[in-house]
Amino acid sequence: MRHALAVAGLVLAVAALAGCGTQRAPAAQQARSASPACDLVASPTGSDHAAGTVAAPLRTPQRLLARLRAGQVGCLRGGTYVQDVRVGRSHITLTSFARERAKIVGRLWVQRQAHDDTISGLLLDGRNPRRYPSPTVNGDHITFVENHVTNGRTGICFDLGGVAGYGIAQHTLLLRNRIHGCGALPASNRQHGIYIEHTLDTRIVDNVIYDNADRGIQLYPDAQRTTITGNVIDGNGEGIIFSGDGATASNHTTVQRNLVTNARIRADVESWYPGRLRGTANVVRDNCLWGGRATVDPSEGGFVATDNVVADPGYRDRRAGDFRLAPGSPCAALLARSTAPAGPAGETPASVG
Repeated sequence: MRHALAVAGLVLAVAALAGCGTQRAPAAQQARSASPACDLVASPTGSDHAAGTVAAPLRTPQRLLARLRAGQVGCLRGGTYVQDVRVGRSHITLTSFARERAKIVGRLWVQRQAHDDTISGLLLDGRNPRRYPSPTVNGDHITFVENHVTNGRTGICFDLGGVAGYGIAQHTLLLRNRIHGCGALPASNRQHGIYIEHTLDTRIVDNVIYDNADRGIQLYPDAQRTTITGNVIDGNGEGIIFSGDGATASNHTTVQRNLVTNARIRADVESWYPGRLRGTANVVRDNCLWGGRATVDPSEGGFVATDNVVADPGYRDRRAGDFRLAPGSPCAALLARSTAPAGPAGETPASVG
């Protein structure tokens, strides 16, 4: 119960800050200020034989997770942890220690048996020897909030759901993360920022998804009832793609009030189907679209695009990762009901003007 209250408090705090206008705190500061109390602590200078207290911290994230019980919060002190991490517990939170920022270098895998977990306020560098996707999510009701996710251009970043017993990911929430630099160059058409693979009821909300080798978001082959809203999706090989594998297709997707811009290789929004089956009830509406080979490529079908604005959004400094909108942006009114995007390195207030 205490975990549920802590997670609810964290999400409510983020939501409350999102409505505070131009004076909101930086994203990293929001994550730190909303951090719940720590039941166990790890530090790069600790020992995995220690008690796990602030005075006697554990050393590795994996040992910290192994010691957590349902309803508990595990905190990582600032510093770098080089380790592949498997999350197999349920009803737990893994986060940075208050006013600090921890970095995990390695694959983060939320396994099938895990559910109702929260990963927050971390720097997640998914580089791993086998170049597996990271974070990989096969559990249910998993939340990632205000993390910074990359992998040094070595492969896919978020991979949601899997086949052959790995676990369909249900009710995943990605909220206010920065996801960039995913996928090797030159582009291979296979390495994406977010790969929504075999899923139900995924929500992608208020993230900044940029500079990834291939798709910013790929819905393939079996993503069902996905909501994508309030995100910046900029400078990827392609922005968003709806797709299937011939026997299945991704359906009932809502893409609304996003900035989908500057695709480098193909369209900002597109689809692709290898057979006759097409997606159904996929809607792209009330977004701001700009750049790319095309803003929308409807040639393969499977989605409907309506009431979108085609205009340069006027980012303050997209090369520096500052996706705030300059005063007078033609996209500002359209996005007014969404949390505005974060500035460089997640540290700039999300505001217009």
